[in-house]
Amino acid sequence: MSKPATLISVHPGGQVVWGRTPPAGALVIASAARYRDARTIVQVTARKAYDGKRYLCPGVPEAENEKTALAAAKGWRDWICQCHPAALTPIEPPYVQGEGGEA
Repeated sequence: MSKPATLISVHPGGQVVWGRTPPAGALVIASAARYRDARTIVQVTARKAYDGKRYLCPGVPEAENEKTALAAAKGWRDWICQCHPAALTPIEPPYVQGEGGEA
């Protein structure tokens, strides 16, 4: 039996997270078969937050509205999936994790 995919998600404020279960309210943009691939790709391509611990999706924190933020998240997703086609599978928005685990 194979392990479930690792999902890469973007919070409305721009924070990028990866794991088996995305947090509530996060936009799921891609999946990876291997956790290590998802982690490495995010760490290399995302911006570091001022705290030096969190990663941000380029363009989302600066977005003036939700439409611009979604375009920035989709653009970043397209770029990382194009650069790493063997490691990542794009997920078309809107796939937003709801409260209580439902999508």
